[in-house]
Amino acid sequence: MVTRMNEHPAPSADDIRAIAGAVPIKVWSWLTTVFGDLASAPGAEIGGVALGRLTERIGIRPEATRVALHRLRKDGWIVSRRVGRASRYALSAHGRAETERAGERIYAREVACPERWFLAVLPPDRPVPPGGLTIAPQTVLSSEPVERADALVAEVAASGLPSWVRRAGIPPEIEAGYAALSDILTRIEAVADAMDDGHPLDSACLRLMTLHHWRRALLRHDEAVERLGGPNWIGARCRRRTHALLDRLERPALDTL
Repeated sequence: MVTRMNEHPAPSADDIRAIAGAVPIKVWSWLTTVFGDLASAPGAEIGGVALGRLTERIGIRPEATRVALHRLRKDGWIVSRRVGRASRYALSAHGRAETERAGERIYAREVACPERWFLAVLPPDRPVPPGGLTIAPQTVLSSEPVERADALVAEVAASGLPSWVRRAGIPPEIEAGYAALSDILTRIEAVADAMDDGHPLDSACLRLMTLHHWRRALLRHDEAVERLGGPNWIGARCRRRTHALLDRLERPALDTL
């Protein structure tokens, strides 16, 4: 049999599941990614059959999906209804509000990096202000003005920040998380390169895995970390790669799954 150059085989189940298993996935968290990307609009629903296909394709057992859906209903994140013998699921008002709030960061294509920072030495009894990054004991770097009461505050140009300050403000576990994400994105890119548009379920799984691992890395820190890292930081590079994949792996229509 002759294979034409523009024909690509569907990714194997092993290809998809190897990516999904690179970092352990909590099923309820995976489902929040699914609902957040595919059914965030008011009135949008996902059928149980489509959910089953998406979860089983990445190696999640049906009973694990049922337990996770029960948890999300109990937590008030989703609601469900029966249509004949089938179940349909949707985000609750609470789930949608939280999804939209997180989505502002997840789907943003870039993060503005300030030209000036505020360096503050705080008194011992004063907590770190919201958005502040601790770089030394009682010493905080913030992109927002810091209340000067009982604090020593100075403005610093971003271009004048030494590299040790950037390292001190970004915890090593955050760097490690993005390094792991970079490896996963490389694997997703390779599978996406070998796939054409004729496999909507696999394309959806790759898109959702991209988003899921990106969301896990991103929501572990405040936006101030990205602002400090700058456009060449590994987190910023992962953001650009994530959006390049999302542009390639377009959001599928639910009736194609």
